Amino acid sequence: MKSLLIPSLTLLALASCASSPKSGVTPDQGTTPTEVAKEDAKDLSGLQNKVDYAHRELRIAELEMAARLTRAQQAVVKADHGLMLATEEFETFKALEIPNEEAEAKLRVDRADHSRIMAQQSNDELIRMFAKEGEASSEDSVLQKVARELDFANRGLAHAQRAKSMKLDIEVPRKQHKLDWAKRQAEEARDAARADLEKTRLSIELELLRKRHAVEEAEKALEKAGGEEQED
Repeated sequence: MKSLLIPSLTLLALASCASSPKSGVTPDQGTTPTEVAKEDAKDLSGLQNKVDYAHRELRIAELEMAARLTRAQQAVVKADHGLMLATEEFETFKALEIPNEEAEAKLRVDRADHSRIMAQQSNDELIRMFAKEGEASSEDSVLQKVARELDFANRGLAHAQRAKSMKLDIEVPRKQHKLDWAKRQAEEARDAARADLEKTRLSIELELLRKRHAVEEAEKALEKAGGEEQED
């Protein structure tokens, strides 16, 4: 009886070993080769999209940077033109307007002084003439008229002298200071525009380097994934 049981137990043990999985082998998780291929294709499609997006972002950045550079360059041109006009106005004022203002002011004073001299001479001559002729009847009226003309001439000379002083001592220096200040402001604006242009150039270079690097990284990732798929 015992001899019959031992062969039976041995057969059951062998059957049990045959039905159990081999040691170190992972059971099938239910993923078919077709599904794996679809996932790989999906990954490649995503990487290709990243490459396309990177190229588009680079192109957009190039257009935006070109517009920024153009605006910065135009600002420099405008600032240079403004400085040229301010410098020209300042130099013209110094070279032409100041001498002209001085000449006109002096001319007005000279004319007023000449009128005063002529009135004084007329007054002196009439006094001498009436003193010789003794015509007292008409002397007063004539002398009063000449005296008024002499008074007008004196007041005109004083007014011309004040006008000259106001023009040359106040108005001309004030305008010269204003033009000089405008010229210095234009120089500062020109320097600022040039500095901004240089800053814009450097910023553009850095931004485009970043965008190009992003394109390169996306292309490398796509190339690597495509190579691994071919190996599989």
